Amino acid sequence: MVNKNKLSVAILLGIVTFGLLLLFLYNREKPIEGPAILNKEIASNEVVKVNMTKWILDGVTWKQEDVNLSQEEINQIRSWINSVPTNRIREVQVVNPNISAGIVFELKSNAEIRIQYDKKDIYITRNDLNSDYKQTKYVVEGTQLNDFFENKMNRSF
Repeated sequence: MVNKNKLSVAILLGIVTFGLLLLFLYNREKPIEGPAILNKEIASNEVVKVNMTKWILDGVTWKQEDVNLSQEEINQIRSWINSVPTNRIREVQVVNPNISAGIVFELKSNAEIRIQYDKKDIYITRNDLNSDYKQTKYVVEGTQLNDFFENKMNRSF
């Protein structure tokens, strides 16, 4: 009878110890991050390089063409993105693959912000919002960027 009690106590202590170990390991996991601010400001001192490309129809094939941007245009684009109100932002899971033009901001942190235009919507894909560089995608509605892209698309270089 004494051996059964000792065995029961040993099993109970083993279960409690295992439970405490699981609790300890569970609490050591990385804390859950709050929701990302989708349109975090792009600081001018964080931008390392900016590139713009557009797709043009050359006969029956599409080709990619680089577009030169002035520092003034880069600052204006950054300003437009920074000033988009929250109610004009809609998170999406995918970007339309029929992109006509795009701008990439390369940041000091090795992150990047992609601004893509499909002749209708402005898609922004960024990986600077989370500590693990996870991509966040969203559409910004009703900005001057639509006009900017249309102007650049219609210009011949």
